[in-house]
Order: sequence, then C-alpha cells, then structure tokens
Amino acid sequence: MAPILLMLLIGSLLIALVVTFQTKYIDPTLLEVAKYNLYTFPFMFVANTMLFIAFTKGQAIFGSLAVVVGMQIAIYMLAIALFGYFILAQQPSWNTLIGISLLVSAVFFLNRG
Repeated sequence: MAPILLMLLIGSLLIALVVTFQTKYIDPTLLEVAKYNLYTFPFMFVANTMLFIAFTKGQAIFGSLAVVVGMQIAIYMLAIALFGYFILAQQPSWNTLIGISLLVSAVFFLNRG
C-alpha cells in the first residue's frame, strides 16, 4: 500500500509543481506555452505513468477506483493550495480550505464503504 500512496504523492506533486511554475513564469501565449510543455514533457510523462500504475494497482488493493482517484485529487488540491501559498504568495480562501477538507473526508468515507 505504501508504494501506491508514494506514487500518488509524487505524481500529484509533480503535476501541481509544473502547473504552478507555468502560472508564475510563463506568458499565456501559444509559443511560450508550447515551449514550456515541451520542456516539462519528461516530468509530466513520469507523473502520469506513476499515477496510472497507482490507479491500476490501487484499485486492486482498495477494491475501488473511486477511493484511489479520490486520494489523488485530495493530494493534488492540497499541493496546489500549498504551492499557491509558498510560490505564488496567494492566501487560500475559506472556500478552498473547506473544499480540501471535504475531499479528505470523502476519501475517508469512500474507503469505509
């Protein structure tokens, strides 16, 4: 179970980091975004490969794909909020914090069912 959680964590963190850096440093023009996507392709490939393996193996372990995807979404949203705070200097709103707590509690309830 630990390797599955580690792959979910690393894959989600990589994707969140790529998106956060794109927001901070890349101008929203076609050429700049295309170049950034080419540069970050290896990171996104590794992240998506890890998530695919985690989804496949996690579904077999937990017995539900919804549980595994719920965990990944909760990790990703928490990472986006943290990177937004530390890298983009954005304060998370109460709605964001409530949403993340709802996601975490949903994973808990999905895992019990």
